Amino acid sequence: MLFVQAVTQFSVKDITGVACCGSEEVEHLGLFYHDDGEAFQGHLMWHECFSSSPITPSTEFLLWAPPKLEPEKADIIAFFCRLIGSTFRKRRFPYGFSCPKGAFDLNGDLLEGIIGLTCSSFVLAVFDLAGEPLVVYETWPNRPTDEQKQRKTAQAFLKNGATQEHVDAMLKELPTPRFQPDEVMAAVLAPSPPIAFGSQEP
Repeated sequence: MLFVQAVTQFSVKDITGVACCGSEEVEHLGLFYHDDGEAFQGHLMWHECFSSSPITPSTEFLLWAPPKLEPEKADIIAFFCRLIGSTFRKRRFPYGFSCPKGAFDLNGDLLEGIIGLTCSSFVLAVFDLAGEPLVVYETWPNRPTDEQKQRKTAQAFLKNGATQEHVDAMLKELPTPRFQPDEVMAAVLAPSPPIAFGSQEP
């Protein structure tokens, strides 16, 4: 996959994009955006652990890619990033396997019935909210290996402080498509999103 820029290379006014990190493959995603003349990063780190903070030299993200959007549309995404960041500074952001399509309302809050999102589906949900979907959701399959990973993740949350009620709600959503970080980055870099599953190589 061709990434556009290292995290050290950006101008604040053009920072809107998707950032990634990982040792040998893409393992975690977040969003870069501008807020009052400063570059920010927003990402779901873990269950009830959402971070919205200025980008510093110690950021865990290594690479980022701006979406192929007109500046005005990129500004809409940045606006919703700021709105969501403000909303979830006041309360916790749940992790879960809910479909990102239509997950947020126009106030930057999760809709009723959304159990939670992953780092990847959070990125998809923000683009969807801005009217710029990255993927064709209906084409994503329920892969057995993905469900295994999702169940393992849910059990890890249970061992690290998540309530049994929340974990049970997560598991009730299975089987459900898993949007892998490398697939979402491929969608960001695609010539004309939204992309169908398998149409763009990670």
